[in-house]
Amino acid sequence: MKKIYALAAALILFAQGAGNSGPLLNRVINRIAENQKVKEDFNDGEGTPENSVLVYGRIPSLTSMHFLQMDSNFPADSQDATVFNKNDSVFCLAPVAPGSYYMAGYICAVTGKFITSGYFTLQGSFWDFRAPSKPGLYYYGAYSFYASDKAGERIALAEQKLEELKCLKLLEKRLKKTSWNDVIQKRIAELEGESK
Repeated sequence: MKKIYALAAALILFAQGAGNSGPLLNRVINRIAENQKVKEDFNDGEGTPENSVLVYGRIPSLTSMHFLQMDSNFPADSQDATVFNKNDSVFCLAPVAPGSYYMAGYICAVTGKFITSGYFTLQGSFWDFRAPSKPGLYYYGAYSFYASDKAGERIALAEQKLEELKCLKLLEKRLKKTSWNDVIQKRIAELEGESK
């Protein structure tokens, strides 16, 4: 842990004196911080497959998404989705309480020269979800919102099982040394068995 912070501090100092290399180094620093945050969120003992729900999915071109827990029967929670791969836009949340209700507060996606973003009201939106009451995995889905006839709506991508498999394979790599690894591998085996 100390090594990561020392490396991050060294990179920050280097970036401050490096002129144009700042954006690249900022991405490196952000990736180090993101990896550390993911390890802390998933290894803190509070979010295990026995007592919580791991929410994951894919939205092409997603760069950020923010959720608020809105059910008064559960503790308050506010989370930024961790976007693991900007190219595939696979994301997940830190483990959430089973049965909790999350409302999307903000979403942003970038495609080429275009940035699509939106803030949502407390009336809810089609991006909201209720976690299953049973602990384990919850596939949020794979959606796009780039369709001229349905501007701003979430549109399910055609092959949901293939999309889920793509998400899980990336999560498997990123969460290998966490308590979620066995559950993820089991779901991958189920999906691969269904496709045969």
